[in-house]
Amino acid sequence: MEDEDPNMMGRITLRHPTNHSKFRSLGKGETSAIEPLLVDVLQDGKLLVENPDLETIRERRIQDVERLDPGVRRMMNPHIYHVSLTQKLWDLKQGLITTTLKNEFGG
Repeated sequence: MEDEDPNMMGRITLRHPTNHSKFRSLGKGETSAIEPLLVDVLQDGKLLVENPDLETIRERRIQDVERLDPGVRRMMNPHIYHVSLTQKLWDLKQGLITTTLKNEFGG
């Protein structure tokens, strides 16, 4: 979430997005790389970062794909790419589900 910085956490709990019984906890030395999924590019109509050229974008995407597990990259019978939620995001998701159910079905 916006106010979470996994790089600053001693341990991070990662939850399966749909199965409440599946989770794991990782310490600082157990992660290879963490990068934000969202980066501010515009603010108040002003460009915050310089747009990279096409070759820079291409190289970054190639590096991103190379970092994936070979089982996920293969074309025939690829492994599923697993995505986890932080505990805070998991809690928000569960709260939204509960609120929605209460609003739809009363309670």
